[in-house]
Amino acid sequence: MASVQPTIVSVPNAEDVYIGGVQLVIANKVYALPSVKVPDNFELVVIAQIGNPGNILISRQSRPSVFNSIVLLAGQSFRWRVKNANIFNVLGTAANCIVILTCEQKGA
Repeated sequence: MASVQPTIVSVPNAEDVYIGGVQLVIANKVYALPSVKVPDNFELVVIAQIGNPGNILISRQSRPSVFNSIVLLAGQSFRWRVKNANIFNVLGTAANCIVILTCEQKGA
């Protein structure tokens, strides 16, 4: 029986990082995430700010709901391997929730 050897993929360290936020001023209003390009082999991380007064719903749908979204409580995060953050819509269940976006960036 032949042994299976793991494949190791080397990904170089990022040269920069994007960190930005979106304030969801009005409760239950849908906001589009901004255009943030995510390089190959990196992930977009979406974080519900600690201390948010409500939950954050993240969806590809035009109207996020608990049936088609990832729901983040304050301080929780979720990550995706996507090309751009602008494919997502977000909604805060209370006024003035904040969503933080971050991802590593390759140099110019």
